[in-house]
Amino acid sequence: MLCILIVAFIHCSPGYGSLTRAINSFFILQPNSVTEERIDGYAGVRRTYAFDMSRQPDNNGRSRTLYAYLRHTAVHLELDGHIHVDTNEFHNADERLYPVDSVAAIKPYIGHTPGNYWLTFPIYAEYNDQIMRITLTPIYPSVRDEQPMFFMIDREPLIHMLLLPKEGPQLALSLIAVIVGVFLSVLSLLIGLNAQDRPRVFYLGAVAAAAGVWKLCGLSIVPLLLDYKTLSKEIWYAGSVSYLLMMALSLQLTNVIQPHGATRIGKACSLAASGAAVILLCLQAANIVELHEVLIPYGVSVALLHVPAVLGQKSVRSNLLWVVPTLLALGDFSEYLQSNFTAITASEPIPFSEELAHTRAYLSVEAMLYAENLQISCDADYTDFRLPALTLQPIVENAVKHSSRASRDNDEHPPIRIAIRTRKYAGYSEIAVEDNSGGFSVDAPDGDAPHVGLQNVRERLALMCGGTLDISPIPGGTAVVVRVPAKMRGKQQ
Repeated sequence: MLCILIVAFIHCSPGYGSLTRAINSFFILQPNSVTEERIDGYAGVRRTYAFDMSRQPDNNGRSRTLYAYLRHTAVHLELDGHIHVDTNEFHNADERLYPVDSVAAIKPYIGHTPGNYWLTFPIYAEYNDQIMRITLTPIYPSVRDEQPMFFMIDREPLIHMLLLPKEGPQLALSLIAVIVGVFLSVLSLLIGLNAQDRPRVFYLGAVAAAAGVWKLCGLSIVPLLLDYKTLSKEIWYAGSVSYLLMMALSLQLTNVIQPHGATRIGKACSLAASGAAVILLCLQAANIVELHEVLIPYGVSVALLHVPAVLGQKSVRSNLLWVVPTLLALGDFSEYLQSNFTAITASEPIPFSEELAHTRAYLSVEAMLYAENLQISCDADYTDFRLPALTLQPIVENAVKHSSRASRDNDEHPPIRIAIRTRKYAGYSEIAVEDNSGGFSVDAPDGDAPHVGLQNVRERLALMCGGTLDISPIPGGTAVVVRVPAKMRGKQQ
């Protein structure tokens, strides 16, 4: 089945099977101006990006395509006053580019959202002396502050950029979950399982398949691979329906997997979750409720229903002692992995707030291991600066490892203490990380991996923003200080 799926992907999207390098085959369009307008309704804001195409990098006279990934955002694109794309009014102003019967014809919304999709617009050589204006209207407050990147790139290199290494692992895991889930569900109906094991295998497969579809529909690579189908709205709503199914089916799985079968309380919880999912789908079909606005409350509510379902039998009440922390750890670990995939592909400095969130996700995972033996203090109120991705997190990770080693070598086993501090000074921003590791040097010739990691951080700081990393001993530990200039490559932070 996996081989058939790979062949189908290559057949539908030949660029997926090619190994052409994406390096130097694209550039990012920088707007000459960005204007923001307050509006009534939707997320309350509308932004217009103006591009003077004559001032953009030379494309050597060849045509390329503009790509921008948008989530729940309506787009209006004008070129010298002529409308070419309008997902709000569904105009097809230029029939040469968007004939009514072509695949680019846009369908009306399901509800209010256009879904998650790629804005795709061909840029011909004759457009190089024109002004392009792209107006974006976020539909929901959750995407209000998202700032898209505008790529001038061919479709094939863009697929490579997304797959390797950003979304490739997630795509593979999601496909495996769908394939394994479908296989288990079908297998449970075909083989001679006993009456108790059959529903367990079926619901286990159904939950895995629904979870895989949900994650697939959230990847930006999926609407790109299916862009010729104009199914962006349908893809997003398929993911939302899969999420509802996953939560409801997981509750049913919790019931059937218990040794003594489902209890009366468990059956009632499962019925309530399934009924709520059906009601929400009916309200969405009637355009009364937007699934986007109720997915999180529904997920939280169904997650809470798992507690009485598990506690319905006295013999399984102890399960709650490990179910809750395990779920929390998986959530933090998933966020940490996703941040790592995103950071690896970052070629420009990122906001410090993103790096701090990534570091906190890492520390949340470590806290499940060390518990009260890991004590973190964070005085990082100042976050208005940028730095290379994966700067703070490797420093903190190194501090945890060395402090843990020092704690094990001490008979009294003192807790691991790490302090993070940010400060603003004239001409630069400073990050300090102090620990009780007992001291070490990044230049030590012992080949220890954490030392190599900090040396890599130092080199990336110097290369990307002219920053520095210094290590010095303090009483009982080590201090790592990062300084990032206020101006990087002639640009003010």
